[in-house]
Amino acid sequence: MADRSFPREPHCCGAHRTNADLCVEEVLPDGSELSRVYPAERDKRKKCNGLILRGIEYPLEGVADSKPLCRFISNLVDCEKYPAQEPAAL
Repeated sequence: MADRSFPREPHCCGAHRTNADLCVEEVLPDGSELSRVYPAERDKRKKCNGLILRGIEYPLEGVADSKPLCRFISNLVDCEKYPAQEPAAL
């Protein structure tokens, strides 16, 4: 799921091309997780120019032939304003 301007974000394009790992930096009260992606390996090493992303995982109940869990990332990082259940319902 790509929110708003994700397709134009160099951070996300680079992460997609390199199959980047998203290292969890913080687990939020609703169970979602914050991570960062960087536009280049150099930025990652220096820990600069990172884009904060939120990983949300939810069960797929009642969906035939699906895996038991679905995971997506979002730039909606405020878990109080956007509880994990709301983006998952989309």
